[in-house]
Amino acid sequence: MRKAIILWCAFAAAVSAGCTPGAPAAPTGAVASGATQIHMGLLKYGPYQTQYGEVSGYSPNPLVVKVGTVVQFVNDDGFRHTGSFLSNTAFPKDGPGVAALTASGNDLSSPGWSTGDLVGGGASQTFLASQKGTYYYGCFHHYPLNPSMRGVIVVQ
Repeated sequence: MRKAIILWCAFAAAVSAGCTPGAPAAPTGAVASGATQIHMGLLKYGPYQTQYGEVSGYSPNPLVVKVGTVVQFVNDDGFRHTGSFLSNTAFPKDGPGVAALTASGNDLSSPGWSTGDLVGGGASQTFLASQKGTYYYGCFHHYPLNPSMRGVIVVQ
């Protein structure tokens, strides 16, 4: 009987810890072995100027990779972010639409790709850098706020 009570208490403590406000949510997705990671952190990766404009919230930023590289986003924050396609030419005035909350695509060269809504600690699906180009992306929740959470991937 005592063992059952101890097990029940341990179970109740584990369940309540997962529901504690402010506690990090369970990760979604797994970190892919060999993928080049882009880390998301709104406060951790502050704004700075690049040749592509002001970037913020992602690291490395800009990311420069070769054709054939596999890229994955990892959310280092305790709240939700997306990495969502914006443009191939420049940062637009408006951010990604509500469709960015759903994971889509697996190739950076296909407009409309998005990590979907990643919880803290979550990892996205992987994206292939199949074609040379410049890919501007941002966070549905934090674009175009000031500072704006936005980044650039350059595929050479």
